[in-house]
Amino acid sequence: MKPVSIIIIIVLACTTGSLFILPGMAEPAEGDIGYYKVHVNVDGVNVYFDDQLMGVTKDGVLMVPVLISGPRYTKLYLEKIGYRPYQDAILSVPTAGNYLNIYATMTVDPMAANGTLNLRVNPAGPAVYIDGVLTGRVGVSGVYLDNSITSGNHEISLQMNGYNPYTMQVYISPNMVTSASATLIPLTTGILELNSNPQGAGVYLDDQYQGITPLTLPSVAAGQHRLLFRAGGFQDYVMVVDVNAGSTVPVSVLLQANPTTPVSTPAGGKTGLPLILPLCAIPLAGLLFILHRTVRR
Repeated sequence: MKPVSIIIIIVLACTTGSLFILPGMAEPAEGDIGYYKVHVNVDGVNVYFDDQLMGVTKDGVLMVPVLISGPRYTKLYLEKIGYRPYQDAILSVPTAGNYLNIYATMTVDPMAANGTLNLRVNPAGPAVYIDGVLTGRVGVSGVYLDNSITSGNHEISLQMNGYNPYTMQVYISPNMVTSASATLIPLTTGILELNSNPQGAGVYLDDQYQGITPLTLPSVAAGQHRLLFRAGGFQDYVMVVDVNAGSTVPVSVLLQANPTTPVSTPAGGKTGLPLILPLCAIPLAGLLFILHRTVRR
């Protein structure tokens, strides 16, 4: 068997997972096949033995069958767009019926570290934040594209009035399009920001005590609600407020002091106090006289 024929058989085996026997060629003996098991930290890596493409890694692994009696491979070469090429020597040969592990680590090429984010969002319109920075807004098509994101893990946040904020973690592959999707959930609550003059009034929402002003209620169900402001020395303040989902409703009230009870005044503009004093003086004078006689005895 010529060496070139053996090479052709090996290439066909690597691309299909089994060995093909060309017409006129003898089938290799069962104990004449061994395997290289190539482990790489990245999927989709092209694996070359002596400049011959043997296959592409899947789930970080590629199993390469070889004929033990065939030519010996001496060089491993790995490549993938966005990563630095990797090469190493192949120093050993697998034994028949067994596999030989080869481990390799690919590193990102810093000159080709950007990737593209293809983000589909329902509904359209939310603002897009990448790692806390506002980068744009989802258009009417419901698609957001960004082709200048550095590769690696990123936090993607979506915000729009009337909907709960949405946050997810996305890994951006270098020189590739990374797709992601999100569906925003409508809000069913609103926010009440409550204050009073004077401050410190107790607040009751639908007859349930909430705290004292100033006060923020962040999760009030949408709809109408009864508010009561109560403070000592002031009249109760009662009102009905409408809360829309996703909205913030500011409420500020002015409390009125309780009216004071007026003192009654007799006709002529004089109070009864001067008349009471002489009446009180007579018994008091008698008490002093008795005490004086008792002391002298």
